Amino acid sequence: MKNNIKLFLVGIFLLSACGNNSTLEEMKSQKQKVEQEIKTLKAQLADIEADISSLDTTTNNEKIELVTTLDVTPTVFTNYIEAQGKTYTENNVSVSTDMGGLVTGIYVNEGQYVPKGKILIQLDNSTILSQLAELETNLNLAKDIFDKRQRLWDQNIGSEIEYLQAKNNYEYLIDKKSSISTQLSKSSIKAPISGYVDAINLRLGEMAAPGRPACRVVNNSKMEVRIDLTEVYIGKVAKGDEILIELPALGIEKNAVVSSVGQTVNSYNRAFQVIASIENGNDNIKPNLLAKAKITKESIPDALVIPTSLVQESSKGYFVFTAQIDSLSNAVIAVKKTIDISESYAGQVVVRAGLKAGDLIINEGFRNVLDGQIIQILK
Repeated sequence: MKNNIKLFLVGIFLLSACGNNSTLEEMKSQKQKVEQEIKTLKAQLADIEADISSLDTTTNNEKIELVTTLDVTPTVFTNYIEAQGKTYTENNVSVSTDMGGLVTGIYVNEGQYVPKGKILIQLDNSTILSQLAELETNLNLAKDIFDKRQRLWDQNIGSEIEYLQAKNNYEYLIDKKSSISTQLSKSSIKAPISGYVDAINLRLGEMAAPGRPACRVVNNSKMEVRIDLTEVYIGKVAKGDEILIELPALGIEKNAVVSSVGQTVNSYNRAFQVIASIENGNDNIKPNLLAKAKITKESIPDALVIPTSLVQESSKGYFVFTAQIDSLSNAVIAVKKTIDISESYAGQVVVRAGLKAGDLIINEGFRNVLDGQIIQILK
């Protein structure tokens, strides 16, 4: 090989050295020799390239795609209806008074826990107390007179009119005392439920008015989530169904039970309301938190589920690539499988036909393989 190259170079040198000093016949002869040398070198180069190709496996390895696979295993596939809602407390009471009056005492602070019936705010009741004291005196006198008239009447002494008048006066004063006592109780604003004082809207020295909110008492032990579902889901959820509630602000998920399903569809958003009760044992759930509800739409046992991202589409339908051993070459190759898919949720899809349990789906590298191509599976 080296000698041939030397001869080739010598020929070129002689050809260039002769120049105009050589005859035409000599130059043609030298040209033929150089061309023959080039032809011989090209043939030798082709043989060397063939030997290199047969010995070097680098070129063949470049055609083998490195991939990873997923094992197709039957599992339970659950499809959910997702909707947003807010949390509410079942016991959120705005407390007011039935009568007006000057605020003379506030006995609680905001955030304080109070039992049911505890006096929260006291209104001025001095006038009522004076009336009640005067009434007590008159009532005691009326009772004594009635008792004497009754004893005489039992002995057939005295007139019936006097007896009836004494009885009527005594009973009237009793009813009047009951009425004033009711007014006296209304001068004290009490907690209608056990819970926490969320807000106090009155201050000492202010005038309370009937119907005006005086304070708010909240009990968060029993919470509910109100969800608006579009009308297409009518009939998909019923009272007593268990749903999953996610509270992003708290980073938790809790089970809830549907307690009410709306019977009307809102004309503005074409949705009906679903209310679900949720336990709040540690009292960390507050009203008006954003809630995400997951309502089971469908549950399929023993479903063949694969990632949606691995499914490709052609003019003939959906397909995936699987890894199989070629029976002829005993090599691992990529095989294109046409599949039929159905329900999908959260990046997963159910394969109804085209795959079986135990198939290996090509995962990483699935877009780089061709049907029948040799592949190598990375572990």
